[in-house]
Amino acid sequence: MTTDEKIELIEKVIYAPEYSLQEDTKLNTLEGWESLNILNLQMELVVRGTTVTEEELSKCVTVGDICNLIN
Repeated sequence: MTTDEKIELIEKVIYAPEYSLQEDTKLNTLEGWESLNILNLQMELVVRGTTVTEEELSKCVTVGDICNLIN
């Protein structure tokens, strides 16, 4: 999965407008970055064969940090 595909996935899960996120986008500035969407992202990644813990996600500061966790 390319970085662009990873970002598109994150946009989809948190209901962000298409092409609104960049690798350096800070998660704490995102309206959709909340516990329910964190769980939704975890579940979407499991479906795609990647396991990421809530602890790992909570340590992420930027969209790029999440992209680095996704295989």
